[in-house]
Amino acid sequence: YGSTRPEWRALEDKMLADELWDAAGVVRAPSEIVRVAEALTVTERLASELGSVWVADNTEGWHGGGEYLRWIQTDEDAHQAIEWFDRHAERVRIMPFLDGIPTSIHGFITRDGIAVFNPVEMTILRHVDRPSLFYANGGNFWNPPEHVRLEMRAAARSVGEVLSLRHGYLGGFGVDGICTTEGFRPTELNPRLSMGHAVHSVAAGIPIGGMERSMIAGDLDVDAADLEATILAASATHRRGGAMLPLDGSYPDAKTGFIVEADQAIAVDSEEQNDGTMTLGEAAFGSTIFAQFDSDRTPIGPSIAPRVLAILDLARKLWGVEAPDLEAAPDLCA
Repeated sequence: YGSTRPEWRALEDKMLADELWDAAGVVRAPSEIVRVAEALTVTERLASELGSVWVADNTEGWHGGGEYLRWIQTDEDAHQAIEWFDRHAERVRIMPFLDGIPTSIHGFITRDGIAVFNPVEMTILRHVDRPSLFYANGGNFWNPPEHVRLEMRAAARSVGEVLSLRHGYLGGFGVDGICTTEGFRPTELNPRLSMGHAVHSVAAGIPIGGMERSMIAGDLDVDAADLEATILAASATHRRGGAMLPLDGSYPDAKTGFIVEADQAIAVDSEEQNDGTMTLGEAAFGSTIFAQFDSDRTPIGPSIAPRVLAILDLARKLWGVEAPDLEAAPDLCA
């Protein structure tokens, strides 16, 4: 009922993104799509001071969460990546590694227009000892500068127009990217509802998943302008965010409240006043730390990544969890 069309799901292919940015007139970083065996030559030309990023085509189907992405800094990284990609893909898309806050901008296409929301921060942490990324969810507490926010919203609207006109697309979509020193630069398209839609819809009290299905099925008319106004009003007064940190080991269930002071987290009773709660629970692959930040006690403006690192450090001390040494991306937006 109300499922997305196969041609919309096909837009998940990372090889299609740059042509879409160009069609929408969105400024982007340079990139090239090559066969896996040719990747080393291209990365030497495109790499930034921090290296390059390779992502696979959809030979093995849909992929997300950075599973088929590699951050390349050295020839050894490149040779290992070529060996891995050679087993899983025919082509890779190569871009320079872009430094700055990972962010996403979301929209929703209806039959009468395009609703565009405000930016969301993706908490993508970096391993300290190697070029590797760690996705830890996100939230909308972070605020980019106003001109970047407007740039991101304009980019999403232009992309939505292309999706609507070319593909008859309906429903949620998101444009992931990085807030760099030169502004927003897109990295991939998510032609579906994603984390950012959930953040906005919960804040606004809108069941956006069911709404999308009903609209696609033809059982619901959605006014794009009204949806946009409702979501923007909610995000102006109510923010949400948290973290999800998968662990390799298995640990007993636990829960605590926490207060964050100067990027240090202190454990408090979860029933007392706190800046958020953190739980440790078993998962199919080991255990996971889930954290939810209190929407009234979390500062609006700064990145939440330092808070995520603080509660991870608290979990190490409190519960003895073994977790990788991670660091946050710098906020370079200007």
